[in-house]
Amino acid sequence: LYTTFRHRKYGTVIELYEDSQGSFNFVVSDEALPEVCRCMAITEFVIEKRDYLFHPMLTDQLRRDSDNDAHSMLRYPQIPGGNWFAESAHEGVLISHKGKYDKNNVAIFLIPDGFIFVSRGNINNLDHYRTRQALIVRQGFCYEVEIQ
Repeated sequence: LYTTFRHRKYGTVIELYEDSQGSFNFVVSDEALPEVCRCMAITEFVIEKRDYLFHPMLTDQLRRDSDNDAHSMLRYPQIPGGNWFAESAHEGVLISHKGKYDKNNVAIFLIPDGFIFVSRGNINNLDHYRTRQALIVRQGFCYEVEIQ
């Protein structure tokens, strides 16, 4: 089962698998299709390129229906999706991840013009554990930053 979010104006897509351990698929904008990225943030922060979404037909439906509010997150105060849980927040949406065995769970923040994801740290390299890497997608552009 997948939960998919799409930004109405920029076409940014986030695809969450219900049993995910913290990774997710995303598309920066409609213009970026068919370039799909997978954010792997289970033990270290890695962005890999893919050439598919798991449910492209759902993304197409959201694209076609984006002019009405039938699928708007604002209609639903909370959306459960397996290990993911989305809830409306002030001017955005907080998507939290809670796996069975995770001690450091991750979150994605949907903001008015994109999303922000902050990794949980590199647990494969304890010297860099306190360094967090973030993925920021705003107005159809993608940035990777490091936070000390």
